[in-house]
Amino acid sequence: MYEVQNRSIDEHETFSTKLERQNLRWLYQANLDYIGEVQRVSSLDALVDHGQLKGSVFRAKMMSAKRMRGLGSLTIAAALYSHMSVMTMMMGPVLPVLSIVGTAMYGLRAFSDVGTVSRIDYVTEGEFNGMLRATIQKSPLVSYTVILNPKHTMSVCSVGADDVGEDDAEGNILHAREYLDESTGNKEKNGLFTIPADAYRDKITMEWIMAQKDEDSVTDRLYNEQIMSRHQNIAATGGLTGLRKFTVEQTGYANFGDEEELNLYLKNNAEAADDTLVAMSEVYGQERLEKMQPSEFYRLYKDYSMGKE
Repeated sequence: MYEVQNRSIDEHETFSTKLERQNLRWLYQANLDYIGEVQRVSSLDALVDHGQLKGSVFRAKMMSAKRMRGLGSLTIAAALYSHMSVMTMMMGPVLPVLSIVGTAMYGLRAFSDVGTVSRIDYVTEGEFNGMLRATIQKSPLVSYTVILNPKHTMSVCSVGADDVGEDDAEGNILHAREYLDESTGNKEKNGLFTIPADAYRDKITMEWIMAQKDEDSVTDRLYNEQIMSRHQNIAATGGLTGLRKFTVEQTGYANFGDEEELNLYLKNNAEAADDTLVAMSEVYGQERLEKMQPSEFYRLYKDYSMGKE
């Protein structure tokens, strides 16, 4: 494709006489199949996250990698303290005490979550309908909530050092130009909150929250309603949990939607087959579907059916 796009007109004409048109159609079709597969995997990835989000937009993990390291440090500190007498006889009193104190301080610091966002939800009723309610940690056990208008939020920078997931799931510093502190009832300005990387999130909604918005935009409210509607529609499915989630994650999505699952889906949804065929004809075109081999059509039908779900 690079050669086709970057040749001159004369070179392209000469090259095209040697290249069968059918090959270009195959290449075009392969590209469409690849795009469809990427979209399918992305939708399943979103469903896995929504299985843990339980309706939220963002939810930090209870035991993140950082907290696991902190718990390990506290365990080591406790083990050292329990063998304090033996270590004192071997190395003297100073080094064991410093080791215990340093290890314990590192462990306790790992649980320090001051100013960290642990959860974000859309407000669906009342005077703040369409806005965001974020839970901010003061400590591991104490938190407060703030109301954010997505129009007033943006990401200041990406904190790549604590990235434990994909490139698009890094930690971020979120700036809120205006927000309401529900614990005091006061309106505040220029708040800075940390969004940890090790968390479950609705990626598209979080991209909207962290994007920079134009103050004079007249379409932000309508776009926010669209993002909110999309999020609620996916959240209503409940996402993928349990064995389905495990299968999807362990097999790289390859085995999701097997024969038994598809048959069960058709059995429990009497009109699903007709609806799927109509939708496929609109997406792929009736003429293309009629030219497919039976095996090729069934594979496309299965992928499309399970991709919708």
